[in-house]
Amino acid sequence: MRRMFDQEFLKELEYLSFVSRKVKRNGGRVISMANHNIRCDGNELYLRRQLRRFGNGTRFADHRVYVSGDDLRHFDWNLYSRLGEYFTKRYEVDEDVYVYFFLDCSKSMQAGDGNLNKFVYASRFVAALAYLGLSDSKYVSVIPFANQLGKIFPPTRGKWNFFNLIRFLEQSKPILPATNLQTAVCDFINKTKRTGIVFIVSDFFEPVGYQAAIDQLRYCRFEPIMIQVHTDFEADPMSDSATAQLLNNNCTIANIENESAKNNSNSEELNLIMTESILKKYKKCFGDFLETIRNYCNKNNISCSISRTSVPYNELILEMMTF
Repeated sequence: MRRMFDQEFLKELEYLSFVSRKVKRNGGRVISMANHNIRCDGNELYLRRQLRRFGNGTRFADHRVYVSGDDLRHFDWNLYSRLGEYFTKRYEVDEDVYVYFFLDCSKSMQAGDGNLNKFVYASRFVAALAYLGLSDSKYVSVIPFANQLGKIFPPTRGKWNFFNLIRFLEQSKPILPATNLQTAVCDFINKTKRTGIVFIVSDFFEPVGYQAAIDQLRYCRFEPIMIQVHTDFEADPMSDSATAQLLNNNCTIANIENESAKNNSNSEELNLIMTESILKKYKKCFGDFLETIRNYCNKNNISCSISRTSVPYNELILEMMTF
């Protein structure tokens, strides 16, 4: 069985790191892909963001008009001698950036085989972005969750900690019960002192609904970014027990996870003959589910990406590298 993080994965990380540095220097979009299986809305790759605060720093930022009471040590006398205008210099102080990765470990993330498995795909995506963050001196944390928080990889800075992080990811498994993002987020907020960017990597097959949890993160001054992953057969299935339960429950997508877990726990299988009309109804239902995520994110100015696991995770990250 192929390891989740092998030598090929590590080589891909170095390429991503090289491209990210190039983007950081030159700005703009590096790559433009027309792959219809990737949908990125309003993404700006977090590793190039800095929280800007003006104060007694060492890096010049800009000028502003001098007002009475400003520190005369920052007054620009050279500008005054040339233009006769009163301006003071502003200096920028960098603040620490914290990046939190919520990784869905519910049973629905077991879907797919090999590299197309949703949990493997999500773990590699998290590891790759975490590597870029650690390389850029960000604080990085990984939070496995399902109906509650799992064991947390605490906020860590420094590229040398990356191998500890991937060992942590290799020990995480999608064996927890059905998803309850709101419970996990409440626990996270109560335990976390520093706000930051929160990547939520999940299929969002959420019985309770994800909106309240995302709204709570925003209210508490976190910046959520939603990454929805799904397999090809979830978008266009032929037959499985989850589809049957889905169609029998008024096209409620969250029932996939609950009913699949119920069937598995009872060791029961449900055979379904997929007719053209049923398949059409399911595909419409799943498409509406994804569109709901896009509409929610667009309405609330939240960055989101939607991708199938058949699209390489590194292509998804490259697509996110925009200003």
